[in-house]
Amino acid sequence: MAAHASTDDVHADPQPPPGLPEIQDEAADTPMWVPALGLGLFVLAALYLVISSAFEDVDAAEAAIEAPAPVAAPAEPAAPTDPHGHAPH
Repeated sequence: MAAHASTDDVHADPQPPPGLPEIQDEAADTPMWVPALGLGLFVLAALYLVISSAFEDVDAAEAAIEAPAPVAAPAEPAAPTDPHGHAPH
């Protein structure tokens, strides 16, 4: 049995905390056409939305001009009432 004063005791020397593991980037470089394709698709979608909304506004305005407004039916005359607010029998 080793004496308390021995220097070969594992618990006598404090262990340094474990460090972070070394990070290794294993991904390949992204080709330039990938972000260019994404940006191009975004621009095309934005242009489509802007142009389609512009033509929808014109179509709605033309439809409102071409279609006559519905004519409201004349209202029926109100039944005469006596001065006390009772309807005639």
